[in-house]
Amino acid sequence: MARSQLYLYTIVVLLLILFYFVSNLDLLDKEFQFYSDTYPQYGEIYKLLYGNDIFENILNLYGSTLIPFTVYYNCSYNIIQVPNYFNSTHVIVVDNVYNFLPSYASNNFVAFEIINNYSISYSNTGYCIFNGYEVYNPYFNNQFEGTGDLPYYIIFYPQNIFTINDNYLNNLYNLEGNVIFQYLNNYRCIAGEIKSLSVQKILNGISVSFLNISNAQLNNSIISVNIINNDICPIDLNKIYYDNYNIPSFGNNFNTSSNSSLIYPGQQIVGYYQYNNDDLYFCLESLGNEICTPINNLSIQYYVPITLYNTQSIPTPEPFQQDIAICNGSVNIGPNFAYVNNPTLFNQINPNGQNVMFFNPNNGQLLYSWYEGQLINGNTYCDVWWINIPNGIPANSNIVIYMAIGNYSTNYYSQYYPYVGASPQVISGYDNGNYTFIAYGYFNNTFDGWNKYIYGGSFSPTATPYGIEMLNDTGGEGTYILPPNNGNIPEIPLIVEEAWYYTQGADANVIALFGNTNQQIGAGGGTAPTSSSSTFVQYEYYSGYPGTYLKSANTGGYSILNQTYFPTSGGTFYSYLIVSSSYVQAGYYNYSSSQIWAPLTLLNMYPLSYNSNYGNYTYANLNYNPYQYPTLEIGAGDGGVASYQYIEWVVAREYPPNGVMPSIYTGSENSWPP
Repeated sequence: MARSQLYLYTIVVLLLILFYFVSNLDLLDKEFQFYSDTYPQYGEIYKLLYGNDIFENILNLYGSTLIPFTVYYNCSYNIIQVPNYFNSTHVIVVDNVYNFLPSYASNNFVAFEIINNYSISYSNTGYCIFNGYEVYNPYFNNQFEGTGDLPYYIIFYPQNIFTINDNYLNNLYNLEGNVIFQYLNNYRCIAGEIKSLSVQKILNGISVSFLNISNAQLNNSIISVNIINNDICPIDLNKIYYDNYNIPSFGNNFNTSSNSSLIYPGQQIVGYYQYNNDDLYFCLESLGNEICTPINNLSIQYYVPITLYNTQSIPTPEPFQQDIAICNGSVNIGPNFAYVNNPTLFNQINPNGQNVMFFNPNNGQLLYSWYEGQLINGNTYCDVWWINIPNGIPANSNIVIYMAIGNYSTNYYSQYYPYVGASPQVISGYDNGNYTFIAYGYFNNTFDGWNKYIYGGSFSPTATPYGIEMLNDTGGEGTYILPPNNGNIPEIPLIVEEAWYYTQGADANVIALFGNTNQQIGAGGGTAPTSSSSTFVQYEYYSGYPGTYLKSANTGGYSILNQTYFPTSGGTFYSYLIVSSSYVQAGYYNYSSSQIWAPLTLLNMYPLSYNSNYGNYTYANLNYNPYQYPTLEIGAGDGGVASYQYIEWVVAREYPPNGVMPSIYTGSENSWPP
């Protein structure tokens, strides 16, 4: 009994000590002396110029694991909800200089309060950018409770995950006195302070904001450092602070492997500095979205203004995925398809779209663009792109973007990926669908970041050259897959499009939106699952009761909203689900009776389901709010009768206002630079 009491007493004391250090972020010099006495190498960190507060914050996180992330959000929000990378309640959020923020974590998400400080960048386009870290430590217990507003984008950097331990701190401070990396008070900067002429130690990469610096070395009085630009704008390296903060010009003391002071988005260079036996400070300052300007030396031959006009009385969602099609003739697909008949412009475009990119003319920000490929409509050919418009398009209004055109052989994919990308059916290696769309997966022998689950039976979804195998022709199977950003699917209206193949037998394919994916229920077709509270479509191919069933699981079980026929003979199908605040629609198009890869040019071709010779659709008005959880799920299942089923690709995007894609108008070609 006495031993148990001693253990309890020890635990209480440890918790009190932990609470003390977590609660007192601004350590006094005499308190910090503890670190100097106990861990001399760490205490020395405190003495570094400009780094005191930040290193104190780092030491308060000793034993924690951190993953950096970036959030793009509406500036009016002060509490943001993001996915919980660690799937634990022992998670908090800190800003990019490790200040603790009021946080609350469930297993699925973390809500935190935005503190208006130097972790935030502002944009004149109306959104803000927060850079910080999710932090896991088993001793964390959160006191702030609640949920937050959903941001536009969240980017995690799993390649930069790290733990603050002895190894990490020893890399911040080299005991031999050779080189020290430290943060300056100016949050935009990382300093490399050279203490001797014999830099031997290669440091681990340290990330701040959009920069990654690593592998600092000194050879023959030349300092070299690897620099990667993770931003969506160029970074200007023409600011080097040393001695009394004199600023030498680029090309004098400082140069780069690219012979330019600018690092473009996604580019990696090596910086070189002539060392003069004095302390050196690099200040690598990101231009940021709000002041990012078009760079005149971009390899652009022409640029074409493109006006996107929203003719509807409601704005598009934010962000919005706009289709842009440049055609060599006229097409008649429907109001969902935005195109322009411009043969002259069409003929300047490389067939794989590599010499085209899109950017904001006001600030030079590259827009995420995904080249779908060439759509053939009768005798007319169209080059089709999907563009991510971060702030959408207002009601009855328009915006202008620039279409940049390089020489026919110019390859913007290799220069500007992931901002410029293409369908893997067009060219391999540059698929940026996950950046462009709300959710995306192309499953050619890969899960493409999606997560797999078993609902019934023992078969687990398997990546194959034919797509993700969901059913393996054994009765009682039930499986489902979730996108990597599940829990962060924006609000309605949303359209999910998929291509899949099945063999004759049973039972069903399911697309489910906005349900609780942590609580699965039967969808009604064999062992096919859906998420509770979801609105979903069940494509049932069992010959006993085939159908396209629109269903609601909003009341615990499920109810049928409407239904129509679905074929039972097998084949490759394109199908979709549209969910808005007032109605739901689903349909399909029978692409082939064989197992074949469906082309991604079927995207946005849901009106094909209106042709009863090839497909069908069904529709229902809603009397409830379908947006319950920010989730998306693809499911499959069979019962006593079995089949094979494969998912080839899935794309989710914001649905245009009233189903009408903003129209496009092209201006005249202009030589670059303007």
